[in-house]
Amino acid sequence: MLATSLEARHVLVERTIAAHPDGTTDVTAPHFYAVSDRAAHLNVDLAEATALQSDRPVRAILTAPQRYLRSRAAALGEEYHQAGIRHLELRMSPFGGEDESLKKIVDGFQIAQDLTEAGLHVTLGYSGNLGQVAVALGHAAAYSVGVGMMEHVNHMTQVNRKSKPPKPLEDGESGGGPQAGVYLPALAYTAPLRVARRLMEQSDLRVRIGCRVGSCGTSVLGPVLDVRGHYLHSRDLEVATLMAKPAGWRPTAELQRLRQALTLRNQINSNYLEVGQPAIKTRTLDSLIVDIERVQAAS
Repeated sequence: MLATSLEARHVLVERTIAAHPDGTTDVTAPHFYAVSDRAAHLNVDLAEATALQSDRPVRAILTAPQRYLRSRAAALGEEYHQAGIRHLELRMSPFGGEDESLKKIVDGFQIAQDLTEAGLHVTLGYSGNLGQVAVALGHAAAYSVGVGMMEHVNHMTQVNRKSKPPKPLEDGESGGGPQAGVYLPALAYTAPLRVARRLMEQSDLRVRIGCRVGSCGTSVLGPVLDVRGHYLHSRDLEVATLMAKPAGWRPTAELQRLRQALTLRNQINSNYLEVGQPAIKTRTLDSLIVDIERVQAAS
């Protein structure tokens, strides 16, 4: 109905703009999961209509399966650019997490590169380590995460979760649902709270993975006591350090960060886990390191 009715699209765009609070700096255009050209073209049309009707800058969001985007990214980037869109958040689904193959990462980075080359400011959405490496390599201009969560994309899982009421918290109060993890920069890993606490309780690990910034400096268990505050200042410091370097130095800086994190993850998996405790996955870090080395060798 939306694809065939201009009036229906106009009403949707009006309602979307009106739903944004006054303090927002950008308007997010309405968008749908793009599994076909028809859905993708609808998204472009809605983004253009939002830009024409809004007095604030417009951010478009493209959420789509990677398999669809592999052959369509360049064309879609051109369509968004012709529609007057300059800021696009790309959310490939599924993408991210700690168990990604080299091929999937290379393909995902190429999709981001195709959209960037179309003249778009590309934010790699919900992407954690993959997003930071994509920025360092110049495939994307930015990346997004939640505060202690939303570091990978799985659209179907998100839809299924939203279709059900959140589970109550253990004490019976309302407000259950996904809980923020604890970001451990030395491991390049956002750990579940219980895992982070177990690691932080070991003194020889705490001095290597702990934090002394802000409120974390007042307690040896700071990161697990103020999970969101720690997440914000640790991510901010990491990205600021990366972006302060000349663009040509950023891949090497990321390579060093990931190698150190991989070494520490392997040490923890070998020496510090309790019997039956699952190992911290390393496949994504391995793949990112190989990809950076491949890019450096080619240049």
